Amino acid sequence: MASPGWWGSTRDMSSPYGDKPIRQENTKARKAALKRAGIEDFRWHDLRHAFGHDMITAGVSLRHVQELMDHASITTTQIYTNLHLEHLRDAVNAPGNKRMN
Repeated sequence: MASPGWWGSTRDMSSPYGDKPIRQENTKARKAALKRAGIEDFRWHDLRHAFGHDMITAGVSLRHVQELMDHASITTTQIYTNLHLEHLRDAVNAPGNKRMN
């Protein structure tokens, strides 16, 4: 497991409801908010995935992203690097870009 940063381990975070983790993900309020925002097929993990991708895209080191995301293995974090490389490849191959042979 990655060492905890100044915030502690994500596994140690407590909720405003005491020591009990929040178990209700599909509350009426959440569903209503997603509907108002026009968001369909939302998963909590999507936020984590977006965070990892944004950190790599911003140039944050792989080791720091590993620590921030509390990944036990750097290979898990490298998934986000592969996604970033796909975006770079798409940019190079975008219409209007001349390829050098």
